[in-house]
Amino acid sequence: QQKKWVGPAIMAGICLSLHRDEKWGAQRIFEFIEHVQTLIQETGQDTKRYETMLTEVTGIKMNRLWKEPA
Repeated sequence: QQKKWVGPAIMAGICLSLHRDEKWGAQRIFEFIEHVQTLIQETGQDTKRYETMLTEVTGIKMNRLWKEPA
């Protein structure tokens, strides 16, 4: 049941970070969310496809994105 809250919790953390660290305003954050929603529609939430796209487009490996809190 908690699984449905993982995506929104991650998105909230990303948006708060963009606001605090990058000084993004509400409009820019909403535009970012729209872009993310478009990606979700394009991929059907296929995590393997996300991983492939991320590496092909940015050169970043998915396993390097997340660090456990200390």
